[in-house]
Amino acid sequence: MRVSLRVKRAQVIIVIILALALAAILYLAFIVRSRRQQLERYRGAYAGVKVGDSREAVVAAMGRPHEIIGCPYTPFADAKQEAEFRSNCFQQYRYTFFMREYTFSFDSNGAVIGKGTAVSP
Repeated sequence: MRVSLRVKRAQVIIVIILALALAAILYLAFIVRSRRQQLERYRGAYAGVKVGDSREAVVAAMGRPHEIIGCPYTPFADAKQEAEFRSNCFQQYRYTFFMREYTFSFDSNGAVIGKGTAVSP
């Protein structure tokens, strides 16, 4: 009788461990899938936004920005391009998702004057 009870307890423990492991695997699969879908949504929306589009078009495509900032120093290889950007840039919308950042720069009229993406190592 004691041996039978020990076997049943061991079986119950094994079933519980397997159920917890399966639940953890399913949860991780769900997280990975949802992150991949969000990343693909951002990639597609980013590609769809063009220079000249409005702030509203960016928000419609990308959603609310994670950060709205002024225009911090942005180095350019060409000094003329840098000066033009600095004189026209009024505000930037930043979207950050899992070590990737999408940035949209706007002029004072709310039109996109530039966009960029970066990946953190």
